[in-house]
Amino acid sequence: MVTVTGAALPGFLHASFECTEFENFGNICENAASNRHNVATIIQAVICAFMPFRRGADMRRKVIFVVLAGFFALAIAGPALTGEEKMAALNVIKIAEKEGVNPKEKFASYYEPVKYEAEAKIKPYKLPLDLEKIGNYEALAKKIKLNDRALALLKQNGFTVVPYISKGCDDIVKPYDDLKKREVPIFVTSDTLLHLYHIQFDETLKDIEEREFYPDLAAMSKAMYEASKATFDDMNGKKDAGLDYYDVVKAWKRNAVFFAVALSILEEPQEITVESLEKMKPEDFADFMQKVQKLSESRRYKGAWGALKYSGRREKESLKIIVAEYEKAVKAGIIKIEKPTEFPDWVKRAVEKERALIEGHKGFEVSPLFKYKEDYSQYVPRGHYTRRFILEKYFKAMMWYGRLTFLINYKLISPEDAKIQTLQAALISGIVNQVMAGKRSVADIWNRIYTVTAYYVGVADDLTLYEYREVMRKVYGGGFTTIGLLEEKKWFEFRKGLALLRPPAIYSGTGEIVLAEPPGIASEEDLKKALEATKGLRFMGQRYIPDSYMMGKLVYPTIGKPMPEAKGCFTLVMTDLGPARGFPRGLDVMAVLGSKRARAILDEEKDSKYDKYDETMKKLRDEFSKFGGDEWNRNLYWSWLYSLKALIEPAGKGTQTFMQTDAWQDKQLNAALASWAELRHDTILYAKQSYTMRATSVPVRPKLVEGYVEPVPEFYARMLAMTKMTLKGLDDMKVLDDKAKRRLGALENILQQLLDISVKELAGKQLTKKEYAFIRNFGENLDAIITGVASRGKETTMIADVHTDQNTKKCLEEGVGYVKMIVVAYRMPDGGIIMGAGPVMSYYEFKHPMKDRLTDEKWKAMLKAGKAPAQPKWTGSFSNET
Repeated sequence: MVTVTGAALPGFLHASFECTEFENFGNICENAASNRHNVATIIQAVICAFMPFRRGADMRRKVIFVVLAGFFALAIAGPALTGEEKMAALNVIKIAEKEGVNPKEKFASYYEPVKYEAEAKIKPYKLPLDLEKIGNYEALAKKIKLNDRALALLKQNGFTVVPYISKGCDDIVKPYDDLKKREVPIFVTSDTLLHLYHIQFDETLKDIEEREFYPDLAAMSKAMYEASKATFDDMNGKKDAGLDYYDVVKAWKRNAVFFAVALSILEEPQEITVESLEKMKPEDFADFMQKVQKLSESRRYKGAWGALKYSGRREKESLKIIVAEYEKAVKAGIIKIEKPTEFPDWVKRAVEKERALIEGHKGFEVSPLFKYKEDYSQYVPRGHYTRRFILEKYFKAMMWYGRLTFLINYKLISPEDAKIQTLQAALISGIVNQVMAGKRSVADIWNRIYTVTAYYVGVADDLTLYEYREVMRKVYGGGFTTIGLLEEKKWFEFRKGLALLRPPAIYSGTGEIVLAEPPGIASEEDLKKALEATKGLRFMGQRYIPDSYMMGKLVYPTIGKPMPEAKGCFTLVMTDLGPARGFPRGLDVMAVLGSKRARAILDEEKDSKYDKYDETMKKLRDEFSKFGGDEWNRNLYWSWLYSLKALIEPAGKGTQTFMQTDAWQDKQLNAALASWAELRHDTILYAKQSYTMRATSVPVRPKLVEGYVEPVPEFYARMLAMTKMTLKGLDDMKVLDDKAKRRLGALENILQQLLDISVKELAGKQLTKKEYAFIRNFGENLDAIITGVASRGKETTMIADVHTDQNTKKCLEEGVGYVKMIVVAYRMPDGGIIMGAGPVMSYYEFKHPMKDRLTDEKWKAMLKAGKAPAQPKWTGSFSNET
């Protein structure tokens, strides 16, 4: 391979070509032409095409063709643009007459409810349960050891949850194989399907980010940086141009720094040294070694790699050989290292200041660029973004684009800075259609990333390019100069148009707003004022998610002052102005979603004992209860919550006896909350986090001793609809590879069978031999769903911070721990009672210092060392270990 890099080309006509075949030359010439036909670029392309060819007549024909193609490209190119012409193109903004289709309108077409009919007719058994009436109790008791507490819970509720047979298990599929080997009837749990969907959601998103979004984000950042810097360079230094002119120059300068910060993160190289290889992430190291192996087998390379027998372990001597050979290959030009963009000193200095705060991630600090406080602790890569180096870089760059707001109002900054930031937002919104990154406009790339991520997580509640461009179109028309932005009358109309736009719905810490009103006096009006103060453009804003909205409403200042009974409860914090509800709980979210049991637990644990809690909770429940199926399936995030709603609804008469207990509702709450923690983990980069502003007889042995599917058909129907929606929408957007399509298709098939089986179970009908075999071999049936997923991607142990309290400087962590086992007594169609077992998830909720936001790696270490906090007290109703 020969790599030709046009790093020395003037302006932003930088081009990089990798040429392995002669046929690529046509594309190269076309690419050079699209870059306004820089002669040096085409000469390099000719050299690139020439070098790989063999000698002889065949080569001569190819060379003639190359030269002719080169002259043809130059002929169709026309004269190259001068520096002045290039800069002038960015001083005139053109707004299209109409934007593309709003993604929200398109997403609804992907949802189609799954219809079914079910009637529950299962004969109940009496509680407390007489264990001797369980047909296989004696046989099972020898295989699964239950202590006195577990036995008491089994008698009381008809089920219990115990530690899994193998300590520290974080694979929810493995227990099905283990239970089958032990000849224990399998109980297929809803927890399993929730975790399997998490795997599909997380893996497809991760793959898209690695394969498509990371390079696109880098290309977009580079193009916007170069366009902003070039225009600044062109306009800077003009004398006696007027204050408006200098404000526009400042805006271009700050925009250059804004995009340079993200670009510097995305272009950060990964060092290859013995020390770095020792610390390299497992997936990165595996990829690196694959490339090493491929290169060692190459005929062009004859080095020590070819003789190296790699053991699979990171042995120092082997790593030394690898590094030495790598350096030789780089020096010889066999491996090409792309050089990061070179910034001028004024950009470099500004970028270094922001990068120091981003990498320090110590909490709230004043942003040197934006002039208000930003929570830099949010830039710690979390979720699946710790698995790869490029994902860490993508996380930090997207967090930068997602959190920083170009403010409209001057309540957090000076009037001058508010004017400059509004200008910055207008310039960015105005030029995205004109700035090209390769063959695509920045607007096309932005829209692609925004649309796909909106399908996963939702749309931004901060203002986007769509809203800004619409106001600009109404005020300025289809084309205008950048200086024309500040024409007095139109600038007033533009600011007025922006002021009429919606404020954000979630306060996410912008400016570290401090309220002067104490709890009890502070109100929703104070929250509205704070949200209005943070209104503005976010380039790739974090998304509105309903649970953050709920949690933001259920903390100070909208919740009133605490009652005396609230003393010592989880949600209470001490502010400078007195005690307040500083933390929400996952149970708050479940209560809004309709769980009466969640509300009862909140009452029992005194977390609802605040003056305005009942009033606020009622408003939220009324607001969300109005939504129908289509609205709940507006994107995959909302659809996931809709599936959880089915799980937390009380089971009616005719269902299994154990399902009609309060303990079962608690178990389902545990599953729903663990799944919600997985959802927040998967979307931690895009989801907008909420903040609290500062202030006796022997039974006849039954004929059937078979497994059982947790009979929750509405849950399976919603999960099936969501899985189909996932596959249909993402496939339509052309972001899925064949492997992901097969996995989602396999999950569809599993869910359809579980739906059909659960309907029959509720009706008290006997299953077919094929259906019982499906349950018995459930672990093997899941193989197609997880094929190709790295072990890290299948683990249940994960953590996500979902809310930050500015008063205590702590965040709310929601985690999933090791797999546990549920042991259940269920009625079979022949009337017998059988005991089966299956895997369930474990849920954790606790406060943690915001300056040390937990990653999955830190959480796993805490679990392994036995330093994880206790599970919520209410899980003791069904679990013998909390």
